[in-house]
Amino acid sequence: WLHVAFLAPAIAAVLGTYALAQRACASPFEAALALLAMPVFFISSTTLMCDILMLAFWIWAVVFWIRGLDKQRASLLALAGLLAGLSALTKYFGIALVPLLFAYTLARNRGRDWRWLPWLLIPIALAGIFEWATRAFYGHGLLSEAFGYTQENRIASLSAFGIKALAAISFTGGCCAIVLICAPLLARSRKWIWGIAGAVILALLLWRFPLVNNPSRQFALGFAAQWSIWLLAGATVLALPIIEMKRRGT
Repeated sequence: WLHVAFLAPAIAAVLGTYALAQRACASPFEAALALLAMPVFFISSTTLMCDILMLAFWIWAVVFWIRGLDKQRASLLALAGLLAGLSALTKYFGIALVPLLFAYTLARNRGRDWRWLPWLLIPIALAGIFEWATRAFYGHGLLSEAFGYTQENRIASLSAFGIKALAAISFTGGCCAIVLICAPLLARSRKWIWGIAGAVILALLLWRFPLVNNPSRQFALGFAAQWSIWLLAGATVLALPIIEMKRRGT
């Protein structure tokens, strides 16, 4: 029954993607289906972890925030702020919605209208209440400790930053592998062939040369090839909004 209950957030995430895609593209059904078909989403949806629940809150927060801006309705913006706060309480990473929505709205309104700003204080207030409650109950705040962990494991060198950046891009590509599969259709040209050639070259470089910050470690050819494929997918994901902005002239 727990697994059955956790299907609800997965369904909500797919429906939220459909609702968001209705405004962003001409193929909302295909967008929702792409999310459902992603291995990372499909596997995570069958577990009892809170990742998909956070994602569902995240997507619907974005949906209601955009609708609130479109219709100038404070109730929708308040609901979006509440969902953003629930996303942050589900997993701490959900607090990233605050700067994301802030940056989106600032770019959209070009700084002419600030009436939406107080509603972004809702997730911040919820995070503050959670920090205060855990500090009172446990003697230390769980949210601040999570940020403290990032400080203890911060990047100390340029070479380490490069490896972490490649890992982040490949992680994005692995989560959105469907984008790489659809790349020839999305590009509608032969430019994607250059991406494949670059991935092959990168795989050979990772295989033949050791890491800069760890000369004793070299990648096996299979792992280097897999990492390069996901790097290509991640680069494609990051390139899509740039291509769309260029197409729209924004």
